[in-house]
Amino acid sequence: MQLLACLHTPVYKKSASESSIYVLDHFLKVTAAVHTNAPFSSAWNALMQMKTQPAVVFVAGDKTTYSCLCDAPTQSHEVWNFDFGKTFHTTRGSKSKNNLWLVQNETAILFMDVGLMRTLPIPDKKTAFLPSTPVRNFKFFLCQELERQKEAFARIRDNFQFVDLYNQEIVDSKRIEGGRVQKKQKRNAEKPTLGHSPQATGSGKAPSDGMGFNHAQV
Repeated sequence: MQLLACLHTPVYKKSASESSIYVLDHFLKVTAAVHTNAPFSSAWNALMQMKTQPAVVFVAGDKTTYSCLCDAPTQSHEVWNFDFGKTFHTTRGSKSKNNLWLVQNETAILFMDVGLMRTLPIPDKKTAFLPSTPVRNFKFFLCQELERQKEAFARIRDNFQFVDLYNQEIVDSKRIEGGRVQKKQKRNAEKPTLGHSPQATGSGKAPSDGMGFNHAQV
């Protein structure tokens, strides 16, 4: 399978020692992937399917409350005796000096190699998450994090590219813009090569992590 994109979904659990707070326990790795010999259209379909996946999760005993990327800002779902960790791979992330938890989402460049789909990973900017939140604020916090996750998904989706190669040079490129596949570059435009995997953030400034911090601070 070729990985197209990866988004990290925070899972907050009600603390066993302090029932008034939810503590960030781990992240779900929400991914989109395709088989190497799948039709090209399956790549776009797989990316769009990510919108139906959980974006933020809160667990209190047997009860799980979550929102998906496709949900309205105040929409949430409740299930009992269900563990997302059995459906998705998980990770702990890394801790910053500011006591925030950091993860790095990922998108990709997709190209054809002897009739098979291949990908080159493009790391997204690091995103920071609070280590805990009060139980009384969790509904507001869930809505806030859902909007941040939607922004993160839109960024990795729109940075995903399919490139057309000729003699190891890029002669055409397509990406998703406004939810539709668009041509990014004309055939006679300047032809960069695939010698290096480009970063999703091309600015010389340290990119923001979405919570007022940047790479130089975390």
